Amino acid sequence: MKRLKILIRSLLKSKTTSAITIVGFSISISMALIMIAFLIKEYSYDKTYPNIERIYRILANENNASVREDFREYFLDNYPEIEDACRYNNDYSTVTFENTPFRGQMISTDPSFFKIFSIQFIIGSGQSSLNGMNDVVITESFARKVFGNENPVGKSLVAEYKEALVVTGVIKDFSEYSSIQGDFITNSKLKIWYERHDDGQGNKVDYFRLYVMLKNRSVNTSSIEAMLTKDISAIKYEVGYPIKTINLIPFEESYFMQGINRSQTNHANIRLIRLLSLITSIIILLAVFNYINLSTATHSTRFQEIGIKKTIGAGRWQIFSQFIIESFAVCFLSFLFALLLSNLWVPTFERFLASNIHMDILFQPVYLGWLILGIIFISLLSGIYPALSISKLKPISIFRKREVVKQGSLGFRAVLNILQYVVSVALIIAVIVLSRQIDYVRTKDFGFDTDKLLRVNVHWRLADKVDVIRDKLLTSPFIKNVSFSHGSPGGTRSSSSWDALGEDNMEIKELTVDSAFFKVFQIPIVQGRNLLPSDFNKVCYLNETAYKKIGWDSFEGKKFQGLEIIGIVKDFNFASLYNPITPLAIPVSSGMGISHLTLTWIFTVTNHT
Repeated sequence: MKRLKILIRSLLKSKTTSAITIVGFSISISMALIMIAFLIKEYSYDKTYPNIERIYRILANENNASVREDFREYFLDNYPEIEDACRYNNDYSTVTFENTPFRGQMISTDPSFFKIFSIQFIIGSGQSSLNGMNDVVITESFARKVFGNENPVGKSLVAEYKEALVVTGVIKDFSEYSSIQGDFITNSKLKIWYERHDDGQGNKVDYFRLYVMLKNRSVNTSSIEAMLTKDISAIKYEVGYPIKTINLIPFEESYFMQGINRSQTNHANIRLIRLLSLITSIIILLAVFNYINLSTATHSTRFQEIGIKKTIGAGRWQIFSQFIIESFAVCFLSFLFALLLSNLWVPTFERFLASNIHMDILFQPVYLGWLILGIIFISLLSGIYPALSISKLKPISIFRKREVVKQGSLGFRAVLNILQYVVSVALIIAVIVLSRQIDYVRTKDFGFDTDKLLRVNVHWRLADKVDVIRDKLLTSPFIKNVSFSHGSPGGTRSSSSWDALGEDNMEIKELTVDSAFFKVFQIPIVQGRNLLPSDFNKVCYLNETAYKKIGWDSFEGKKFQGLEIIGIVKDFNFASLYNPITPLAIPVSSGMGISHLTLTWIFTVTNHT
């Protein structure tokens, strides 16, 4: 009780200094807490799966997640180290119940998916719920959305307006901290959503993502990779892209990998995470330095107090403990205020980081323990120098050589100031780098016009109504152009094998478009001619990368899947910026149907006077 009174008196004696210290500490800690909560969330992804250390995802040619559907059986039949495997595709889709459509994420997979990822069933079981071709398993929240409080098992859904499904099970929702997300799960053999490679001669093969679970943690993955690479690269498939390497990527690491082609799972921005980790450390260091500076700067105001206490018998430990307790009190009060401030600033950080931030994650037992240790460490780090520097002084030095004592502390404070400047400059540089990265993405020239565009996913069944929809939309004075396509810049939907690209890489992405596509996206044609009204379903363009890869002297007279190549378009980013631009064919055709509608808006300004 006596120590508490002394503590309160010491804080109230220098109200301004105490207020500045606590407020400054609170602001710094609140920002650090928000970023720590965000970082904990990011590093928690996929950690809840019991078999996580045995789960691997398959990549072909280092970064391609899309592999042949028959790889699953081939792996299980020929490699005893692999206990189980499942195909996997994920995309948004629509199911209808009693003529009411419900849109959600659809996972197309095998029954072994439930075993590999230890999916928890509320109704049904992983052994039987997806065995039938037309079985569908739905999540708890999707069941409530569609069926309310009724038992959904046995009820019928229609997927993509054509496939009749029967609900056979209900599972718990996927964790927010899972890179795999979905609302309903269908059998991969039904092929509601899949990728297809086509050689243009009627030969086709379907592609999926592939996950494998090894029999135990001690399996040598390098040896399996070597065997898979040797065996599969030796197979000369008639259809599909050639495979040079097979890689097993630990699933718990794949969330932080960027540049995975056709991943279909969520991924983190690892560069941003590292940068935020650095910024968080710098903010905490600056807060500690500021506290030490303020404490040492106010030593002179407390010399008389310390001198009198030592004269009447106070020992060095008593003085030392007093200052350490004061440091703990300041840190604890700052932490409480920081919690209040952080809740006010969370919405701002969520918009900046484009992610939900839950501060309550800090109070989970495992993280709360580390948080308490962090507060103790910061308190000791902040208070130990002021406590040591004052507690070691002798009464006679305090009363007779106060100026010498003050000068003696200037050396350390000078070093501390230099460190503050260095750390501050590091923080400024980190913020500048972060800002430039964000500006780079915002101002990046993708190679096509991104201004005044509106893109809408459309159903393939509307393909025969394209002309009617286009004509109706163009009656609006606010719409300049309308384009229908299968895939769009930012997400191609198909690819083909093409011998013209050579043995090293036979795969070429396809973006099937209509005659208005180049007007809508303003993609320059660098060689060849513009489209004519009679060209539809007859011609094709290549991008610069494909043309250079082929090495032709001229494209005149050349064809792609029976379509005449009439020009070369300037390279543009049609996939993630993490991936390099690859060969692309742009058939001006309706052969692949439609998936997207893109229109150009005309903005008008009305002058009210």
